[in-house]
Amino acid sequence: MKNVKKVLSVMLVLVVALGMLAGCGDKKDSAAGSSSADSAKASGDKYIIATDTTFAPFEFTNDQNEFVGIDLDILAAIAKDQGFEYELQSLGFDAAVAALESRQADGVIAGMSITPDRQKKYDFSEAYYDSTVCAAVKADSAATTLEDIKGSDVAVKNGTQSAAWAESIKDDNGNYYRYYPYGCTFAHVVGTSDVNKSGVELTADYNLITSDIQPVEKIINEIRGQKNPADNVVTTLDANLQQVAHDALGDREGAVVAIEPSTGKVLAMISKPDYDPNSLVDNYQDIISDENSKVLLNQSTQGLFVPGSIFKMVTSLAYLRSGGDPDNYSYYCDGSISLQSDSGDSYIKCYDGEEHGQVDLLESFAESCNASFANLGLSISVDKMNEVANSLLFNQTLPTKFTTAKSQFSLSNTDSQWQIGATAIGQGNTVISPIHAAMLVSAIANGGTLMKPYVIDSVQSTEGSVIEQYESENYGTLMSTSESSQLTKMMKAVVEEGTGYKLSGKNYSVAGKTGTAEVVGRGNNAWFVGFAPADDPKIAICVLVEDAGTASSEAVPIAGEILDAYLNN
Repeated sequence: MKNVKKVLSVMLVLVVALGMLAGCGDKKDSAAGSSSADSAKASGDKYIIATDTTFAPFEFTNDQNEFVGIDLDILAAIAKDQGFEYELQSLGFDAAVAALESRQADGVIAGMSITPDRQKKYDFSEAYYDSTVCAAVKADSAATTLEDIKGSDVAVKNGTQSAAWAESIKDDNGNYYRYYPYGCTFAHVVGTSDVNKSGVELTADYNLITSDIQPVEKIINEIRGQKNPADNVVTTLDANLQQVAHDALGDREGAVVAIEPSTGKVLAMISKPDYDPNSLVDNYQDIISDENSKVLLNQSTQGLFVPGSIFKMVTSLAYLRSGGDPDNYSYYCDGSISLQSDSGDSYIKCYDGEEHGQVDLLESFAESCNASFANLGLSISVDKMNEVANSLLFNQTLPTKFTTAKSQFSLSNTDSQWQIGATAIGQGNTVISPIHAAMLVSAIANGGTLMKPYVIDSVQSTEGSVIEQYESENYGTLMSTSESSQLTKMMKAVVEEGTGYKLSGKNYSVAGKTGTAEVVGRGNNAWFVGFAPADDPKIAICVLVEDAGTASSEAVPIAGEILDAYLNN
């Protein structure tokens, strides 16, 4: 099974080399404490010394299951020099300090930085180690300095310099704030916690402010005046795939959605233009003041675009459901078709006026022949087209927890031949969202069954226990197995001998459909939708590039980079 990397935010573990200090008795008993060594040497008394459980190299258990470390060596040397015995109790830092304060231990040797507040309460030995703060992050993290992780969720060891430093990076009001180490890469799918709350931040808001740590830990934190660490939200997103998709789309506007067809897990979701969540608060007013800005819009789920030839999947299914025989369809393409419009005869042309000659249904689909599909659309009743479109989730809310726009399809019996033909090739009164397009090909890849897309895999406490596990959910059957098989056959032909040929010759097979949609006043919408491997689908994908050239030159290469990254990893 493929190892899916999951990410919401990077958990950073602060590893701090602390001054190892021995705390001996309460300050109010300092006189007794300062003379205790002499008493022990004379009387041979045994001291109870508490320590931490694991803080290598100062105290830890080695491969031979022996409790060793620098502190233990120091303690042994002191005892030998002073002539006293001791009983070592490995309790953990918090319990060790509690044992000292309750007089269940005579001293503590563990990492405890010397601070003015602590000097009021404890007697300290002379410090023998100068502490520093450093952070360990994942190898692929963008953080390179301590300043880079301001606002991040961090794991620290109580009582250390790291804990004190983490406390110091609150905002000016003493509030903690979220830091997004991947910047704009996960901007829209993860969202932000401050202004314009969206994405995972919105859907999992309750989980991200709720703590399910053990009750005793909550009590300890309350006593210390510390916040309880909130639960972790684990996503279905593949971090590497997300980065590849983000980089592949580059500076172009558009969207990428990748789904695991058998489960509905969202593997990647990109929307551009995007933003850096870490600076959104500062830039928010400038962004919203531009009424034409799409920066805050998740185009993957909320954008609606003319589909162009990817809609030919819907038209093909409507033809099959009308009783059409894919093996007996034939049309001669001379580069265009003349159809009656409201203003007289009008033409629907193939791209660049290309003449495809005699084509069957498979060839029409593979070569994306507009003239043939306009002709095909005229053979299907308007009622059947509407029925099929609605069965494929047009004009309705999509079954996801994302905030999505409704894809729209409109065709009337009063529409002209030209309007019907234009609709059949995806240039009519039809718009679709990238997530919807990805769901359609995901259903085709899954034998006709649609699994509801989801992006949250589980909610876990900071202690690692699973609070809530999300499971795959079957939405229902969008098409029969035979229908999905026929569409798969046609989509394989697109790659093997048609407009998606740039994806052929790989070490895996691809089934797909290209689309180059004309947009009035702008460049084209360049689409690719598909799945791979074609005969054992692991990933379904939708790529949209706005204001672009052709699908073959723009969308198909991006899809290739993403599929390579996932299937050859």
